[in-house]
Amino acid sequence: DAAASFFAAVALPFGQVPELEGDFSCKPNFNPFLERLTRAQQVLGKDKAIPLLIGPCTYVLLSKRDLPLNEAVDRLLPTYGQLLRQLHTLGCPEVQILEPSLTTDAGAAAQAVYESTYTQLAAVGLPINLVCCYDDLAESAYPWVVQLPVAAISLDFCGVPGSAAGNTTLQLIRKFGFPSNKRLGAGLVDARSVWADDLPAAAAVLRELTTTLGLTNISVQPSTSLQHLPYTTAAE
Repeated sequence: DAAASFFAAVALPFGQVPELEGDFSCKPNFNPFLERLTRAQQVLGKDKAIPLLIGPCTYVLLSKRDLPLNEAVDRLLPTYGQLLRQLHTLGCPEVQILEPSLTTDAGAAAQAVYESTYTQLAAVGLPINLVCCYDDLAESAYPWVVQLPVAAISLDFCGVPGSAAGNTTLQLIRKFGFPSNKRLGAGLVDARSVWADDLPAAAAVLRELTTTLGLTNISVQPSTSLQHLPYTTAAE
């Protein structure tokens, strides 16, 4: 049902396609998710155990549903707010919310839904790192995405492996800039390639971001989740 699929998607961001049928409602049980987070905090420390959730807009855009996008997202927001408040209480320094749909045409066309969604989620008070992964943003979307009320925005600088279109994230920052009141998560490490990265090329991008474009609040990170890579090369 919708509640079960919602929890599965929040706890395991890349899972089965949810079905939001008719006039759905959510009654999630976050206990297993919060128990895993508590264990991670005990091992890593509260400052390093960062929970990761799939964003409500991407969740709805990937689902089979009867309601329009804005209505379906509105049905989920109280539950997201409930979870963010619990994460805040547990001492999480921030939460990563993945919205890969922002790199699609459907996401780029949903500006009003995203703005309303993140205004409400930001009101909880837990800093949000909005992760836009798996490709670059459209030029029409970038200016409003970087103005969403979040603490950090993580962008993919690597894009789709083998794509002839390349990746335009750096060009978008050159053209439109990046807000000084947000941290830029620079996805310079290709998280979908098993091969060693081109470190000089990544360093050149980082140097332009900091020296030429004057950005000072940057974290260097993978372009997307590391789940696509093997845990070990022992079997090779």
